[in-house]
Amino acid sequence: MNSKWKAHLQGAWRRGTVPIAVALLLTLSGVALAASNNRADAFGSVDSSVLSQKPVHEMITRVLACTSDKRPSNCFEPGSISMLAGGAGSFGAVGEPDNPLDGFPNPASRHCDEGDYGDGTNRTQAEAWAEVSKCVALYQQYLNFSVASAAGLLDASGAINPSATTITNMFGGVSNACSFPDPAKGNTSSDNAKCKVLNGMGRALHIHEDVWSHSNWGDLADPATPIATKVGSVVSNPPGLGRTDDPSFLAYPGPVATSFPEGFITGCDDSVTSWSCGNRYSHSQISKDNGTVDPVTCIGTSPMTPRGKVVVDGISNFQRAVTGACGAALRTWSDLKAALVATYGADAAAKMIQAISTDTPTTTCRVSGSAAQATAAPTGINRSARAFTINVVNTSSSSLTCGDAVLNAGQWANYPANVIAPGVQSAWRAQSAGVATGTSGSVTFTSGSADSSVVVAWSNPFVGSNSSSCTATGGLKCVTSGGSGNDATLTVTVSGS
Repeated sequence: MNSKWKAHLQGAWRRGTVPIAVALLLTLSGVALAASNNRADAFGSVDSSVLSQKPVHEMITRVLACTSDKRPSNCFEPGSISMLAGGAGSFGAVGEPDNPLDGFPNPASRHCDEGDYGDGTNRTQAEAWAEVSKCVALYQQYLNFSVASAAGLLDASGAINPSATTITNMFGGVSNACSFPDPAKGNTSSDNAKCKVLNGMGRALHIHEDVWSHSNWGDLADPATPIATKVGSVVSNPPGLGRTDDPSFLAYPGPVATSFPEGFITGCDDSVTSWSCGNRYSHSQISKDNGTVDPVTCIGTSPMTPRGKVVVDGISNFQRAVTGACGAALRTWSDLKAALVATYGADAAAKMIQAISTDTPTTTCRVSGSAAQATAAPTGINRSARAFTINVVNTSSSSLTCGDAVLNAGQWANYPANVIAPGVQSAWRAQSAGVATGTSGSVTFTSGSADSSVVVAWSNPFVGSNSSSCTATGGLKCVTSGGSGNDATLTVTVSGS
């Protein structure tokens, strides 16, 4: 793409002036999915060589994810974090304010822009603080929306409602499972309760993370250039506050602040040259938007903006912004959880938090697999071409706890029991989904430790013979009976200790 047209497209997108028809065309061609912010550059939301963006919002938000190296309190499982943070060309809830199809106009408050003043510029402190106050108010509004929407996660009996917490689309994936319309614009949708909670939370995260990127809260001025240098009437190299604490005015829930620490500024949007900022501090002078971020360590490298490249005491301003934004993501989630407890009580809030952060909240089994609907909510028994009902009879002296529940073909009619106590039997059913398909999978139960386990496996293909097995380790033993036919029933008897 010609650099002149690329710059024009970037600016138009940021300001929300790309016509919807053009935005849709570019989306379908893959350009919009690599888009920058509708207004001034924010931390990037998706990976784009076209618009010089890195998925920084996504990587920072993934500090909340469960990984093989860490499992922070109430961390987000893979499907849930993908809906919140985005990935593989999608914006996710946190990136929706950067989505050119999210609705126009795209106000400064969604990114905490336009809060600049001082050093001889033609902007007053009162004007700047009024803009930042709008940003803080919107942050509170989005989280209020999440808290209110959380009520729908539970049914009338207080149990997690499967239909309100499923984040899979009709094909079993998570892509476009939520529409994420902007609630601040009065937009409504048929999104379920979990999508609505993630929508508000993601938009709030965008604001909180952008404060670290778009302002001088945590950065430092370039020591090689005098602070507030003037070239003609234009002032540059604004002072940095160099703070490491998270801004108290973004505590939730809290009052909407109308005054802020002296010297705190965010930049005037100068993404389109025809919208000149005059002698004001501009976004391009302050932003630390782009670079590469490791979501596990929150280490930021390869900064791409002038302010982000400034290094003081061995630390780049981009790293300072990333460190602060990672902390901001953790704090927003912590504040939201606390608000759920305060609003609904500890017991209900615990279920809500489980519903928000886990992919299969109605079971404690670790559900996964290659089936398209592996992590979709159970459908109940239906008329399927192939099915397997597995009945586990626990005659051992120990409780059997569900571990990995893997579905490689078909869908769950119901999940395996979380725990099967001694002397109890419990069944689950897996069935085909779609035309000329079968079902296959495995479930692991442990007894006391991973060294003592039972693995039950099954396969009922549309074409070919059924197969099933059980494998026991430690002090446990198992035997099987049945398992034939299109609608097969397998009995697994577990003994030992």
